[in-house]
Amino acid sequence: MAITDVPAFAHLTEADIESLAVELDTVRLDVEDSLGERDSRYIRRTIAGQRALELVGRLLLAGSSKRSAWWAGTVTLGLAKIIENMEIGHNVMHGQWNWMNDPEVHSTTWEWDMGAASKHWVSAHNFQHHKYTNILGMDDDVGYFVLRVTRDQPWQGYNVGNLLYNAVLSLGSSGELVCRPSMSRRPSSLARTATSTANGCVSSPSRPAGRWQRTTSRSRHSPRCRQRRPTNRR
Repeated sequence: MAITDVPAFAHLTEADIESLAVELDTVRLDVEDSLGERDSRYIRRTIAGQRALELVGRLLLAGSSKRSAWWAGTVTLGLAKIIENMEIGHNVMHGQWNWMNDPEVHSTTWEWDMGAASKHWVSAHNFQHHKYTNILGMDDDVGYFVLRVTRDQPWQGYNVGNLLYNAVLSLGSSGELVCRPSMSRRPSSLARTATSTANGCVSSPSRPAGRWQRTTSRSRHSPRCRQRRPTNRR
């Protein structure tokens, strides 16, 4: 699927798309060149702080009979889970910290304490959601098979329960992600692409299938990915 197949982007020419790619690559390379020890300290301290919060939360819940301690433990454990999900797990599995070449903080080895295994999240989020963002019928995050969230979806009678469905999905989002791989319409493609995404690459919708662009790893000679460098154009 090419970006020109999406009506909202159909007006873009090949030159427009290539120019945007060059600008995005420039931003990415600038960020990569700025990475250093300060960033390493940040992620390691964040991981240590999250684990300390989780331990304190569990001790408060299990070690006290006071209701105030239970509330404190619940809030503390909830905060720990939010940090683990959004600030650590999400970013690590996107490959944001692969440049450190630390097997403890790497997209190919990271596992989190969530309902969905990391490989399922990488498949559903990195490849499917980010490659086909908000494209109806290809991005399962658009409504999660249940909600009507865009005018492009024909209205059905059961859509009157959107608020209820959203509340249920919010409470069981991890369970939905666990089930999603078996519900996907492209299981073999997802499995193959998830492996490449976990290794720091994404497939670009604007380029032919099978050509991979490096996005996160600091290695300049990765055999799995093709790095595009910005070029001066007139």
